[in-house]
Amino acid sequence: AGVATAHPDDARPAAALVRLWGHECMRVFADRLRSPKEEAWVRAKVAEKLATHAPSMDWFRLQRDFAAKQRGEAGAAGAAAAGSAASGALLSSPRAGAAGAKDALPSGHVIAYADFVAPGPAAALTAAAAAASAAAAASGDLPSFDSAAATGVLVRAATGRRYLQVPSTAALHAAVQEALASENEANPKDRIDAVFFPAQLEHICRLARVLCLPGLHCVQLGLPGSGRLMGLRLAARASGAVLVTSSADEHTGRSDWHAELHDAVMAAGLRGQRAALTVGDDALESTAVLTDIGALLAGEPVAGLLQLQDERAIVEAASRAKRAHGRRGGTTAAAGGGSLAEAAEAEPAAGAEAEDAAAALERFWSRVGSNLHIVVRATAASDAFRRAVQRVPALIAASYVDSVHPWSQADLREVAGRLLEQQGIVPAADRDSAVAVVARMHEGMRDTAAAEERVGGARDRVAPPLFLRLLRTHGRLLAEKQRALQEQQQRLQRGVSCIGQAEEAVNRIKKDLRQLLPQLQDADADAEARIAVIEKRRRAADAARAVIVAEEQAMAAQAAEATALQ
Repeated sequence: AGVATAHPDDARPAAALVRLWGHECMRVFADRLRSPKEEAWVRAKVAEKLATHAPSMDWFRLQRDFAAKQRGEAGAAGAAAAGSAASGALLSSPRAGAAGAKDALPSGHVIAYADFVAPGPAAALTAAAAAASAAAAASGDLPSFDSAAATGVLVRAATGRRYLQVPSTAALHAAVQEALASENEANPKDRIDAVFFPAQLEHICRLARVLCLPGLHCVQLGLPGSGRLMGLRLAARASGAVLVTSSADEHTGRSDWHAELHDAVMAAGLRGQRAALTVGDDALESTAVLTDIGALLAGEPVAGLLQLQDERAIVEAASRAKRAHGRRGGTTAAAGGGSLAEAAEAEPAAGAEAEDAAAALERFWSRVGSNLHIVVRATAASDAFRRAVQRVPALIAASYVDSVHPWSQADLREVAGRLLEQQGIVPAADRDSAVAVVARMHEGMRDTAAAEERVGGARDRVAPPLFLRLLRTHGRLLAEKQRALQEQQQRLQRGVSCIGQAEEAVNRIKKDLRQLLPQLQDADADAEARIAVIEKRRRAADAARAVIVAEEQAMAAQAAEATALQ
C-alpha cells in the first residue's frame, strides 16, 4: 500500500523506490513474525528478490547510504550534527540491526516512513530540533529533544501530505513532541505524560502509517497498559485523524455499539476525514461488535447503522455536489480520502441524470472503506481474541499487526533516568544507582508474577504503566522525604537562629549590667552615707525628745505640787 500511494517524484531515483519497497516488506511481513529466525527469513527473501530483479541494489546498503547522506547534511549544519550525535542511541530500529554487523545503521538513524514529518533538508530539520534541545539544556530542562515542540516539524495541513522517509531521528522525535503538545492542548482533562524511547516512537510511526494508507487496519498485540492507546492517540493526532475510542465490552448491545460506531462512520464517509475506531479484545466477545467489524474489514456496509435521516443527508450532499459540478462544467476529483461531495464531483457529468440513493450510499460506503481504520487492541494470549479470529479471520488476514513487546532493560533504564531527571529530585551523581534500584524492583515484580502464573496462580500483568507508577511513586516518596528533611532543617535553622538571638540578648544585658555596676556602687555608697546621716539625726532627735520628756515630767510634778499647796 505504501508503494502504491507514493508520489511519483518520491520514487525517483530507483534507489528511493527500493528503499520504500524494502520498508513496506518489513512492515507487511516481518512485523507479523515473532522470532528473530523468522525475521531473518524475511530479510533473506527481500535480498533474494532484489538479487533477481535489481542485482545492483542492496536494501541494507541503500539504507546505510541514505543514513550517511542525512548525517552528512546534518553535519554541514553545525549544531545539527551535535544534536544528532547527542541522540545517537535515541532511536535505531532493532529490526534494522538484527541481520548482523554488515546491516548495522549509523547510530541515531531510524528506518521509518511517515506523512506527518515535514519534508525538507534533513540538516534544517535536525538543526531546528537540535537548537530547541540546546535551548532546553541551557534552561535546565530535559536534554535531547524533549523541548523540540516549537520547531514546526509536524505537518498539520490536511492536504499535501506525502508518504516520505523520515529524514532524521531528530525530525521524527520533534514531530511526535508537537503531536503530544497538540493532543494535550485538545484534551486537557486526559493529558498524556510520556517519556519517549525508541520502541514507542517506532510504534507511533507504524500506527500513523496505518492511518495514512487507504483501507488499512491494525491489530495491536500487547499487554493491557503497555501504552497502545497512548501511541494510537498520538498517531491519530499526528496524522490528522479522528479517533473514536469505543468502550464496548462483551455485554455491549447493538444500539450502544452503533452509537459509538456512527460517529466514526459519518466522519469517514460523509465528511471524508481520516478516522480510527479502536476497540479492546473484550469487545470482540459481543456478537454485534464482531459482526460489524467483520463487515467493515470486508469493505461491506454495516446493516442497521444508518438511520433514515442519515441516508437522506448522504443523498442530499451527493445531489448538491452533483449540481455544483454541473454548474462548473465538470472537474475531476482525486480518488481516495476525499469527502462524499468530492466523490460526486469525480463522476462524469455527461449522460448522468440525478444521483439516486443507491449510488450515493454505495459511494458513501466506498469512502468509509478508504478512510475508516479499525484498530483492535488485543492480547495474544487472550481467549476472546483467539475466538474472534476463528470467527472473523480477516481480523488478522486484512490487518497490519503491530506487536508491542515488553520493555527491554535498556528501555527501562532510559525511561527511569529521563523521568527522574525531569522530576529533578535525584542528584545527577546518584541517578544511576536510583535507576538501577527502580529497574530491579520492576524486574523482580515481573519475575514474581510470571512465577505465580506458571504454578497456576493469579495472572498479574506487570505492564509498563506499573513501572511508570513505580517511578512516580518512588519520585513522590523521595520528594516527600526531601520536603520533610527541608522542613526539619528549616525548623532547626529557626531554632538555632532563636538561640543565637537569645544569646545576643543575654550578652547585651551583661554589657549593660557591667556599664551600670559603677553607678550602682556609687549609688550604694551614697545611700549608706545618707543612712548614716539619717541615723545621726535620728539619735539627735531621740536625745532631744528625751530632754523634752524629762522637762514635761518636771513641769507635771511642779504642777502637782502647786495644786497641793492650794
